[in-house]
Amino acid sequence: RDYFVLPPSGHTYSYPSLMEPSDQALFVTQTEEDARLFNTSGTVDWEWTGTWQHAIDDFFPRYSSKGQVRGIFPVPVPYNAPVLPFTFDKGGSYKILGARKNVIL
Repeated sequence: RDYFVLPPSGHTYSYPSLMEPSDQALFVTQTEEDARLFNTSGTVDWEWTGTWQHAIDDFFPRYSSKGQVRGIFPVPVPYNAPVLPFTFDKGGSYKILGARKNVIL
């Protein structure tokens, strides 16, 4: 069996939390369609060190509605920098996101 995970950061190599909200909505729709076509539910996500909290609060929950993308694998930029929301959070090394609580970062 083969399993696929979409590349950073889903539909295109980009930093989606830096996009305007309307562009984010389109990006999520396109990423969900890519995931459907590849029969996958996971994507890698690139974000700059200072943008992770915004991505967690405002971008990643957008995937909850349709539920196609349920796993997000974070990769910090620059690569050796920590994902700050995990560094100072005593809740562990993952987060459950979205209105339906069906997206795992």
